[in-house]
Amino acid sequence: MNCMRCLGMFLLVPLALFACDDGDKCAVVSVADCAQHVDYVLYYPDVDRDGYGDEAAAACLCEADKSHPLTQGGDCDDGDRRVNPETAEQCNRIDDDCDGETDEDFAGLGEPCDGPDSDRCPNGTRICSADGEDSTCSPEDPSNLVEFCNGLDDDCDGETDEDFGIGEACDGPDEDQCANGFWICTADEMGSICGTEDQEDLQETCNGVDDDCDGQTDEGFGTGEACDGPDEDQCANGLVICTADELGVICGTEDPEDIEEICNGLDDDCDGQTDEDFGDTDEDGVANCVDNCPIDVNPDQADADENGVGDVCEGLFDDADIDGVDDESDNCVYVPNFEQQDGDEDGVGDACDNCPEDANSDQADVDRVEVTFDHAPFSPAEDCVAARPGLPVA
Repeated sequence: MNCMRCLGMFLLVPLALFACDDGDKCAVVSVADCAQHVDYVLYYPDVDRDGYGDEAAAACLCEADKSHPLTQGGDCDDGDRRVNPETAEQCNRIDDDCDGETDEDFAGLGEPCDGPDSDRCPNGTRICSADGEDSTCSPEDPSNLVEFCNGLDDDCDGETDEDFGIGEACDGPDEDQCANGFWICTADEMGSICGTEDQEDLQETCNGVDDDCDGQTDEGFGTGEACDGPDEDQCANGLVICTADELGVICGTEDPEDIEEICNGLDDDCDGQTDEDFGDTDEDGVANCVDNCPIDVNPDQADADENGVGDVCEGLFDDADIDGVDDESDNCVYVPNFEQQDGDEDGVGDACDNCPEDANSDQADVDRVEVTFDHAPFSPAEDCVAARPGLPVA
């Protein structure tokens, strides 16, 4: 029997060959025993002609034939020339490079993933991209989840109710401004409100503490202000302090207190009067003990030569009305006008001005009529005030 007849018999005996012996004898060689025959090797079919044979259909031959042309195996899909050991792995659920693994270069396939929406929730599945070059997250359902106020991490960002300030201190709608409550979620989960405060409507008391949390301490009590206590003087040498019951204030101890008036030209006891307990012979408002001319009126205490004796006592000027003002500058020479008031600023003092509310420095009064503010009949316009008869005008 020749080799052609051996091949015919091979077709009837799977995984074995009838070896050719000197061209006229056939020996059966199985694929498993092929390595024991030095003149035989494994040959593989290459249906897809990609240069790699299908090892599952190997034959032990002494030479290649039409159906088994290759000695290079490794093809895991001989019906697809794109699948062989030289092919780069694609993401397509196929073992493209015939290494026994499928899509091994694309981690996470089939696992949950978060797509390009506004939340971070993994509501999609990792799948291959359309071109097989990469993987992508499938459309999520649901997507674009937003955070509600409900104690849950709705948008999967690792935080719970982060936009609502839950648990932070707050001041509710009471009369004080103290944050004695905590933010809680509203029933509709859309917002937050300040929960019930454990202390409400706190009132300010006098205790050095901001009881009502308005940023002020003891407001309304006047603490720290100067005050005059129950002593003999009227000087505010104390400070307002809180009472022991914290409900009111008193004037704290004064330093000094019980100040007495002495004759020094000052209001020592703060009663609005100066040297009021001491004599004033000339009644010029300056007590004798400090008056540089106690027997003559000189409220301005003029002392040109600064010798301690008032000018009026030294006869240094004339003072016809004895008001302490030199006749040369007195705006009412014959009528005492101690303060030199001149309301209409016409140079004539109010004490002797026949029209003190209207400027009339010439004191014109052609009819010499004593008039009232209601003007006598036929009296000239100049008659605006009652005249002061018998007193010449300076």
